Amino acid sequence: MSVLCNRGCTHSAPYGAAGLLVYRYSSSGKVEILLGQQEGSTQYGFTWDTTWRRQDLYRTVDDRMRQQVLEKTGLDLKQCVWPTRKLTNDHGGWVHTTFLAQPKDGFEISDLNLDAETRINMEWVTRNELDNKDLEPTFKTFVENSLDHILPPDRHDLLLSLYG
Repeated sequence: MSVLCNRGCTHSAPYGAAGLLVYRYSSSGKVEILLGQQEGSTQYGFTWDTTWRRQDLYRTVDDRMRQQVLEKTGLDLKQCVWPTRKLTNDHGGWVHTTFLAQPKDGFEISDLNLDAETRINMEWVTRNELDNKDLEPTFKTFVENSLDHILPPDRHDLLLSLYG
């Protein structure tokens, strides 16, 4: 079942969706985003996006996101600073909520226990590297319209040399 929002977009999650965008600074000072590649048999097979979940009528968006992250990545959110920010994108009749989080020191992708039925790969990706990824269509629109407004800027090389 899909729904048509007031913007004219068709969404496969009739009650809205929620996503988790985990970001960190690389050793070079660039902001990196944790992205997952979808398994080939999913609706947008082999595309890249954040961890997200369809919303249902019976749970809060916060509870649904915690469940989704645990199911799809094996990540207990105690490993992340939860949340650093929560954004709501209201399409009129359909809402997508994005949670931003930063991992605690020592967190590695190898700590994840991926659900092989939906995710086949996870990578840290810089903003510049997003152009080389086949992004899931809704996430691509989010990247084009919102990403630079919600993520902190990359750390300048001079600041890195002065302050590490």
